[in-house]
Amino acid sequence: HPIPKTAAPVQRAYLSKCASCHGANGHGSWRATVFIIRPGDLTDRKAMAQLSDDYLFGLIKNGGATIGKPGMPAFGYHLTDAEIRALVAYVRTLSASP
Repeated sequence: HPIPKTAAPVQRAYLSKCASCHGANGHGSWRATVFIIRPGDLTDRKAMAQLSDDYLFGLIKNGGATIGKPGMPAFGYHLTDAEIRALVAYVRTLSASP
C-alpha cells in the first residue's frame, strides 16, 4: 500500500506492517485470502469491542501462534512498546468510524 507523505508515524506503521493482511482500511486484504489467512475485520465494532487493549497489544507484540492464530506474525522485534500501543489506539479508530 502506498504510504502518503502526510501520514502520521502510526499510520505509516499500520500501512507498512499491517495493511498487507488487514487492508488499508481494516476490512482485510485479497493477499491474505490468497494464502487462506482470514485476518480479523478491524472495522467490526462488535468484535473489536470484545477485545481488550492488552489482548491486542500482546497479539501485535508476540504474534498469534501462542493463542491459536498462527497467521498473525509477531512485531515485538520490529516495533517498540510505545509504537505497539499507538497501533492499538489506531486500530481502535478503524472500528469507530461509521
